[in-house]
Amino acid sequence: MIPCFYSGYLVDGTGVIPTDVAERETEFLPTIGCSRLRCRNCGAQVRHVVGVAFATKEDIEPSALATLYDMPDLLMSPLMHRTRDEWRLYICRCDRWLETDKTALDPPDRDDSPGKPWYCEGHPLMALPYTYAGASIETVTDLRTVTQCGLSGEVQPVVRAADREKLYWLLRLHGQLEPDVALAMTNVAAVNLQENNAATLARSLWFLFYTATEQHRERVLDVLKTKQELLTAPIEFGVTTLDNTVSNTAWRVVAPLVAQEGAAREYARSEALANRPSRALFDALAQYDTDWFLTHLEEIVQSIPGNAGVLIDSLIRLPYERRSIKNAQRIRDLLIGKEVVLDELTNTMKAFASMLQKTALKDLHYPVTQSLTLLRDGTELALEVNPPAVAQGDELLLTLNITRAHSTVITTLIKQDKKLHLVILLGSKNMVERILYKSLIALPMPLGPLLVRPGSEAPTGEASSDRASNS
Repeated sequence: MIPCFYSGYLVDGTGVIPTDVAERETEFLPTIGCSRLRCRNCGAQVRHVVGVAFATKEDIEPSALATLYDMPDLLMSPLMHRTRDEWRLYICRCDRWLETDKTALDPPDRDDSPGKPWYCEGHPLMALPYTYAGASIETVTDLRTVTQCGLSGEVQPVVRAADREKLYWLLRLHGQLEPDVALAMTNVAAVNLQENNAATLARSLWFLFYTATEQHRERVLDVLKTKQELLTAPIEFGVTTLDNTVSNTAWRVVAPLVAQEGAAREYARSEALANRPSRALFDALAQYDTDWFLTHLEEIVQSIPGNAGVLIDSLIRLPYERRSIKNAQRIRDLLIGKEVVLDELTNTMKAFASMLQKTALKDLHYPVTQSLTLLRDGTELALEVNPPAVAQGDELLLTLNITRAHSTVITTLIKQDKKLHLVILLGSKNMVERILYKSLIALPMPLGPLLVRPGSEAPTGEASSDRASNS
């Protein structure tokens, strides 16, 4: 029996609580409610009902809760009343909880715990035959067929909407099967490494990221070495929102092999110095080959002119004890050069902020100016300046590209007198967040009023392992 991740989730009335006893909450997959919750105190299996709540906020005696728990219809009790259909009441013989969103019973942050004595008592792993998402899987051959259909882009007809994204439904099936049976699915993905169809290859690599053995990872390394014509092909989705090519996802799979001496480590090092910039590759070196990565930062920067800014975000993968603001400064020194350049650009942005202060948009000046100020202090920037600023008479044309933002993102388009065009992506606290910049260049002097053109918006967010932190 395997328990749900975080010991299970309580979900509201719109959330899913599966009827299949094998389905459990799994890291990386869309959240589902646990169907096997039990109370440590009273020993009862936790009941749940939608659209019903207690009519009073007063404490209820345990004896009354026990009586209520045994009622087939909770609304038979005068303690209960109808409430919103999107809310779900959980109850055992000694406790209760009204869920209006979703709550983990044992979250990593203890302050977020509901403090209930409930836990997931575990879910069984399934052997064949097994019926999943409307498919009757009688034999391993049937399982291989279902897997190949999924990796080719087909989706079972009764898969839940949330699980249709990426290949979540297929990964969920893998996690519910006994390991020896599930290995057949991983092997199908490994066979697809010989595919010359970039879409099928990319889906198979994504699946292998979560399921590969060491031998499978070594086969993916062969893909990186031999399928050069497919590595730059764009893909529908990757492990993170930054992984937009076959190569990116392949490096995510290979990454753990870089932790030890061998072919993967040597190839990663050579690629890092071969003008083939890749956030996934740099992440692997930062996390698994830290000494070499930090020793050769300057060489890597010089080998990828115009793209070295990606290294700054990869610093978040360094082991915690090796993180230092000096590492980012080493990269910035090569990108920016003399500090006076940064001073001039900061002064320019302050002038731009003064322009905003005279308009109804004055509240937006702070995130813009803070971006450059924080860069100088070592905080990762939210700004890209690209290409060189161009003087147009008394005006200076400066292109600001916001390349990525985290959490809730608001896109604001400002247009004034056809002279001021600015796109700012703001976080939930109206602060420009961690955004990659590639290069920072000297501005021609003297500086005049700014004409700022909108840059293109890039995908937002990243994998759980990239949550915000200064490196």
